[in-house]
Amino acid sequence: MRDLADALCKTFREADTIARLGGDEFTVLAMAAPGVDSELLAHRLQRHLDAQNASGRRLYDLSLSVGVIPFDAATPEPIADLLARADALMYESKRRKRCVRASQPAETQVLRELIG
Repeated sequence: MRDLADALCKTFREADTIARLGGDEFTVLAMAAPGVDSELLAHRLQRHLDAQNASGRRLYDLSLSVGVIPFDAATPEPIADLLARADALMYESKRRKRCVRASQPAETQVLRELIG
């Protein structure tokens, strides 16, 4: 989990909130930044994991699936609903073996990762 934590910290800013939900599941509340969208963040995270994997410090590689849900302050939703929607996209990404599955961009993104 340390390697994943390092990759998350390298990918996101201090203004973003990174939380471990339990086991191998994490969520990130990433505040909007000009020129930065959810796919860019997810690909940046994948690059950091790739660098960790290339280090050869483990006998296995870290991988991830990501689901991204926008948060629109004009039409707020409960965090449980946002996480459930992001979770569904994450599992769709996992089934498709794709790194990123995102809905439309918005002011704030909720990223849901499953590391496995």
